[in-house]
Amino acid sequence: MSTGMLGDNKALREFWNGPLLTLVERVNGPEGEYWSEVIKKTLRKENPFPERLVRGKGKVPVKSSASDLPSFLINLGDGRTAEQLYVAGGYVVVDQFDRWAKDFVLSPEFKLSQTKERVELVYVQFDYVPTTDQVLARFNELDLDRPQPEDALRFGEKFPGEQMDNPVVFLHEPWRCPDGDLGVLVLNRDDSGRRLHCRWGWFDDRWLQRCRFVARRRQSL
Repeated sequence: MSTGMLGDNKALREFWNGPLLTLVERVNGPEGEYWSEVIKKTLRKENPFPERLVRGKGKVPVKSSASDLPSFLINLGDGRTAEQLYVAGGYVVVDQFDRWAKDFVLSPEFKLSQTKERVELVYVQFDYVPTTDQVLARFNELDLDRPQPEDALRFGEKFPGEQMDNPVVFLHEPWRCPDGDLGVLVLNRDDSGRRLHCRWGWFDDRWLQRCRFVARRRQSL
């Protein structure tokens, strides 16, 4: 549909340049099959998100305690630069979200630890479609800390197979992307290969149920 065909209908223009454009990007992205199925269910008047929250109350997350969470060890402070860590990951650049991730890694805002230490990362998973706030609240319930941006690069290099089945999300303090939105690093894949995105969330700041959220296990003092 051309812009002229939209006429003076403001609501239609806003939908065309907002939600509809976003939906097209999702269908054309690495989660295309998922969003295509969402559209089909919606047109059939079925609930496309059976796992979503009901009246603001969610199901109990899959894992009930921090001790049960899958864990991964990474080493910090090896003297390599952010660019070297990014190159070591072997990521492909497919779209703007990949380019933004690379821009973030190479920006002055991207900080690396100068201290040699070993950090334990854990997966937090959900059996419903969580919001960002719900993920962070779960971190607090489990006495876990948010990851650092550096964790995404070191995790991706050391455990490249983890992102082949499910998106691996690092909800660190967000970075402001060139379009003005806030973004965090996400490890994912498609037919092009392993990718490092800079994304905040999907529709309404909800993440896919199959996302794996990485947190740091809090160190004892």
